[in-house]
Amino acid sequence: MCGYGRLGNELYKLGYKNISGVDMGNFEFIPEKKLFNFYNADFYSWKPMILYDCCYSLYNSYSNYKAFIDTINRCNLILKENGVLIIDIFNKEWRDRIPDSSYRVVKEDDNEKVELFRYYDGKYERSIYRVSTADVTKEFSYLQCVITKEKLLDIIPNGWNVTITDSSVENTRDDNQKHILILRKKG
Repeated sequence: MCGYGRLGNELYKLGYKNISGVDMGNFEFIPEKKLFNFYNADFYSWKPMILYDCCYSLYNSYSNYKAFIDTINRCNLILKENGVLIIDIFNKEWRDRIPDSSYRVVKEDDNEKVELFRYYDGKYERSIYRVSTADVTKEFSYLQCVITKEKLLDIIPNGWNVTITDSSVENTRDDNQKHILILRKKG
C-alpha cells in the first residue's frame, strides 16, 4: 500500500517524521529513495510496533468490494482511538461517462514504449499496461471495482464517522474519478 514511496516522501518533506510505509511489491526498479520507514510485507498480516494517528491508502485499486472493506478493517486495527483513515476508490458515475474501452500510448521514446488498454463492463475496469523495449515486451494488468457514493455508504463498516468527497473537490485530479473517504475511528 506504499508503492514506491512518492506520498510518504512528500509527507516527510512537509515535516511529518513518524512515517511507515508497507507494501509487498518490489519497487527496486524505481530509483526513489524512501525518506521514511519502509516494510516489505503483506499489509494485512503486518504487525506494527505502535498504533498510528493516521493511515492513508490512496491511488490503489481494489478488485472487489471485499478487498476495499478488508483494507478499512485492517486500518481500524492499527489506528489509535479517534485516528483518521483517508482512502479512495474509483467513482462509478465518473467511469460510466467515459468509453467502455480505450487505448493510449503513455510514453514513447527511442528506448521504450508504454501502452495502456482499458476495458470496462459496468462493474469492473481492467487496465493492461504493455511495456516494450527493443529486446522484450512485458504486460501487467489489474482489475478494479467502481462504486457509487450510495453503495459506499452501505458497505462502510460501523465504528467510523464518515466524510465522502471526491478528487475534483480536493484538487487531486481535474475530475471526480475517485471518491475520497475521510474516516475517523469512533472512540
